Amino acid sequence: MLFGQGASGFFWILIFALMAFATFVFAAPMWRVHVLIDNAKNLELKRLRGEIATKRLAFIKNEDTDVAAHLTALLALEEHLERVREWPLDIGTIVRFCLYLALPLGSWLGGALVERALNLATG
Repeated sequence: MLFGQGASGFFWILIFALMAFATFVFAAPMWRVHVLIDNAKNLELKRLRGEIATKRLAFIKNEDTDVAAHLTALLALEEHLERVREWPLDIGTIVRFCLYLALPLGSWLGGALVERALNLATG
């Protein structure tokens, strides 16, 4: 629709405004979810680090094997929580989404190339 036709300045302003609004509508919920995940992660890490400090002091005083096993499990849980992503979307998901959006364009271009090839072959 846009190729080969004249367009007024208002049309381009409208297109860019719509693209900006669509970006905002997509990004605003993602930002809210990011903040919620980040706050929950930080709160849990703070609680977990307090518990690790308590178990560490208990281990230093008693050197109990049960406390050592619990401390090891807490440290593994802390490492796992630190690796949790704060964003609901990762790069792989975004790339797959863009590829899904490109499927119709690819099939349209492939169909056009096949049509051209058949026109050249049949004369």
